[in-house]
Amino acid sequence: MAISAPRRQHRSPFNSRSSRYKIKDRKSIHDRSQDIETREEPGHWEGDLIICNRTRPVLVLHERKSRVTLVTRLQTKSAEKTAGAMLSILSRLDKGCRRSITFDNGTEFALLTLLKTSRV
Repeated sequence: MAISAPRRQHRSPFNSRSSRYKIKDRKSIHDRSQDIETREEPGHWEGDLIICNRTRPVLVLHERKSRVTLVTRLQTKSAEKTAGAMLSILSRLDKGCRRSITFDNGTEFALLTLLKTSRV
């Protein structure tokens, strides 16, 4: 019988911290309906955040059928600022142009439930 050495304890980086927001009702982009994938009806959006080293974060909203892309700069990548910017952009659109929106699963989109509950 061989004697094994004790395992070393896993250490997290010194400056790491857990995220303040957890994404509620998190869904994968692969779980969206087949109607959205075919690009037959307008109003289905994808959202992403571009973070650059030298500039402020950029929110990008892309409509799948018409391929319209709306872009805005944010002050910070916080969930509050991102949700506020999305509400202001999407509130200007007609209701027929706002059927669904899909995000990546970054914590900047943790407050996406505000979009569902708001009367935009």
